[in-house]
Amino acid sequence: MPPIPIYILAWHRPDMTERCLREIYERTRYPYEVHLWANGIQSKEEEQFYIRLSPFYDSIHLDKRNTCVWYPKGVQHMMTPADTPYYVLNDNDYYPPKLEGRCWLDRLVDIMESTPTLGCLAAQLPPQGLQTPGTVYDQYVECKAVGNSLRLTRREAWPQAEFRQELGKFGDDSILCEMMRQRGYHTGFARDVYCLHHQPKDWGYEPEQLAQDPRKAGYKPPYEYQYHYETYVPSNPDYRM
Repeated sequence: MPPIPIYILAWHRPDMTERCLREIYERTRYPYEVHLWANGIQSKEEEQFYIRLSPFYDSIHLDKRNTCVWYPKGVQHMMTPADTPYYVLNDNDYYPPKLEGRCWLDRLVDIMESTPTLGCLAAQLPPQGLQTPGTVYDQYVECKAVGNSLRLTRREAWPQAEFRQELGKFGDDSILCEMMRQRGYHTGFARDVYCLHHQPKDWGYEPEQLAQDPRKAGYKPPYEYQYHYETYVPSNPDYRM
């Protein structure tokens, strides 16, 4: 199995990006490569900040254009080599768990390998109600919309001919997942792998950044729950599947 590309998508919030990169570096043992994509770079200082993080990534793409979080998901798909069966998409505010034995990526790959009908598989993001869970299987739970929360994507399942996302257009994960299901694949999240969604006040964005992305304007206050500080498993069993 070749190293799995992990694409980290960042729009501002540099401190979150640094923590995300560090935790992936410290908590991933399966062969991988990290490719950092940061857009909306507004100053030389911000550019230098990302460059200083070079020990934690294999390549970096700094874009001065302000595309917010609308960067087309198809870009990373097209960059993944044809002989690489999987790749990971992750936003900079999702952090991987520290697990004994097999790491988070090893476990996700194992589930995908044993379930050829899985198109994409992500880490659990509590509370489960936000993910619209469906059928519960032994290793994963069917999910209507799988976002960029350490999402492992099967390259051959991508609806290349059907999915036409344009720069600056909303890319609803539910549309992508529905297209995968129409092609005969399942989409869901793992039952034994959790991630942490970093949720500070205003989701870590400055007021002028919130104004640039209309989807942020209607966000409710971040939800709160207790979890294990390394595995990110919720303390409340009702938040687990």
